[in-house]
Amino acid sequence: MFYSKSIYALNKKDRDAIVYEDADGSLIRLTRENFPSEEEFLRFKAWSDENYHDAECECHAYSDNTLSLEGLSEMAVAVASVEDSFIADIEEQNRKAICCLLMSSIAECLTDLQRRRMWMFCVDGVSTHAIAKKEGTSQQNISRSILASKNKIRKYFEKQGVKNPFLPR
Repeated sequence: MFYSKSIYALNKKDRDAIVYEDADGSLIRLTRENFPSEEEFLRFKAWSDENYHDAECECHAYSDNTLSLEGLSEMAVAVASVEDSFIADIEEQNRKAICCLLMSSIAECLTDLQRRRMWMFCVDGVSTHAIAKKEGTSQQNISRSILASKNKIRKYFEKQGVKNPFLPR
């Protein structure tokens, strides 16, 4: 599809003239009367149609296969390095492994509901809002449940004589 106001479109639509843009940006229209013969006009008309078509195709090939970076935020075009991505993946795996170990060691001190909510929150990284939506309750109820779970876990570790670095007061 071409732009209907382009020089190519204007030239193509006007069968009785050659339309072009001069150096000042003004549109010039050369009619049959500006040529010595009909053959000369038709030859130049065919040439101008083909020339503008080629130029239009080049513009489309460029614009269809490129993305303008204007208007995009720096964060949108920033790409993390392979090393950063690799380290982030390892850190996330380590965090999940630690959370899994912690959750399995404290399973007996939590109710099934608290254990499920803590697992989603700590291991799966689900937000309290998303947990509330999934369970059909309020976000405040989920937050209170998780806070109560953390307090139970803290007390459990205190009984065991272990200071828990994962649950600050």
